[in-house]
Amino acid sequence: MLSRLPGRRRGTVVGFVAVVALLTSGVAGLAPAVPAVADAATTTSSSTGPCVRGSGVTVVTQGLAPATTRCTTHGSGIVARESFARAGHELRDVVRSPGFVCRVDGHPVEEASDCQVTPPVTAYWSLWWSSGDGRWTYADVGAGSLTLPRGAWVAFSWHSGTAPAAPPSIRPQGPLAAKKLAVKTRHATVKRKGWQRVTAAGLSAREKVAVTYRGKVITRTRASASGTVSHRFRVGSKRGRFTVTVTGEQRNRSGSARFRVR
Repeated sequence: MLSRLPGRRRGTVVGFVAVVALLTSGVAGLAPAVPAVADAATTTSSSTGPCVRGSGVTVVTQGLAPATTRCTTHGSGIVARESFARAGHELRDVVRSPGFVCRVDGHPVEEASDCQVTPPVTAYWSLWWSSGDGRWTYADVGAGSLTLPRGAWVAFSWHSGTAPAAPPSIRPQGPLAAKKLAVKTRHATVKRKGWQRVTAAGLSAREKVAVTYRGKVITRTRASASGTVSHRFRVGSKRGRFTVTVTGEQRNRSGSARFRVR
């Protein structure tokens, strides 16, 4: 997909001239000789819903069909087009402009030109991406040239009308804010060498978590889909009052609870 530049100028003729200029100047850096037909069958490697923060690439489609959000599992340096293929999406190029996506998963269903020429600026698939900072950025290169880092989001959003193209309403994950976690222990007092259980709430779904007791990390895990975590541990043989701390992916996301060992 050679993304159109954001619609500062309106009108099909102006937009078409801008696109032709990009195609002929090489500014967009299109990958060479992308077939102007639907992508060949590719083994999908995805799951429904967004990726765990900082991993894979989350692929979104919105418009003309039910919106989808899928996680593709791979590292950094993959191009957007491959991410869509791995997520099970079929992209069809404009015949006369290889690399410019005309249809996504068969939409729009009815196309007078049958993808022979570039769609007008009033009806096309706009390409967006996010590094994971919580904001969508309009892509200035095509899906075959847009390289994505690990943890990125990428989206095709259907644009219709004369106003500037808008990003998907599905918001990409952003940075985690400072937060005091709600941490509790099951028992206020535990016998020496006994078992204690600590629970924490208020985490982000699947957020990385570390549990610290007596100055040592006793487990590293991930929060549940509902943002909670629970861990059972032995308290040791020393008597006194002790603190157990649960910390999320950032030091400013933590909480503690105290209990007594007798």
